[in-house]
Amino acid sequence: MRFSLATRTRFLRGTYEHRIAELFGREVRPGEVFLDAGAHFGYYTLLAAKAGARVHAFEPHAANLKFLAAHVRWNGLGDHVTIHASALGAADGNAEFGVGRGSGSRSLGAGQGAVEVRSIDSLVASGACEPPDWMKIDVQGAEDDVLAGASETLRNKPCSIACAVHGHVAMDECTARLRDLGYTLLRAKEKSVILAFGPGRAVPDVDVASLDM
Repeated sequence: MRFSLATRTRFLRGTYEHRIAELFGREVRPGEVFLDAGAHFGYYTLLAAKAGARVHAFEPHAANLKFLAAHVRWNGLGDHVTIHASALGAADGNAEFGVGRGSGSRSLGAGQGAVEVRSIDSLVASGACEPPDWMKIDVQGAEDDVLAGASETLRNKPCSIACAVHGHVAMDECTARLRDLGYTLLRAKEKSVILAFGPGRAVPDVDVASLDM
């Protein structure tokens, strides 16, 4: 795949979070809907699109969006990917978007500019996004808000979720919410990763403690 050298050389070498990437490569099927929450530069967006999925990529930061759009275009995957210039959260609205130490560490709740926030339930209800078969969530502390805004969707169409969790409180919140929805969880608390599979979804044989997300 083609990536800008200004982003990650590990993308080009295939070493970036390679175990999660391998999981998606094995499990994501052509025609499935893949929702990338916190798409960043589009690494997982491209992997899912190359696997034949229809991808909805959510990224609120303008600089990241430019690289995301370029990567989709350079790899000829525009027909498979819809880019949303917004964050995901518990409800529709706007929020301040803070600047972290790097391009992937910005978070909602503080900052110098507001970004649009959408809930997955609202997007699905409006027809702007199909109910996902897969979700990748990496949103720097807003994980439970994303899940809260997707509760009806996750209940009505069970899916598979890979979630990078930031902090012990978020781990407990996300765990409780997904268990309430009847999802089977594979957790690696020391790695801050949750894999969750809705009723009827296949649970792969995976060593979650080895995942690097």
